[in-house]
Amino acid sequence: MAKKSYTVTVEDSIVTAFKEICKEQNVNQSMLIEAFMRTYTNDHIRLELVNNKTETFVK
Repeated sequence: MAKKSYTVTVEDSIVTAFKEICKEQNVNQSMLIEAFMRTYTNDHIRLELVNNKTETFVK
């Protein structure tokens, strides 16, 4: 399967925390992000902005 590099802008503290937890749990960051993207595009997760905060709903 072909792979493509993808760049996004994310709050620095979130990037740091994400990298740390992935390292602690021995999880590949790219695989985790790809799994989220697949889940989101398959409509299994919905994100909404509620009172200026992101709410996550798992279907």
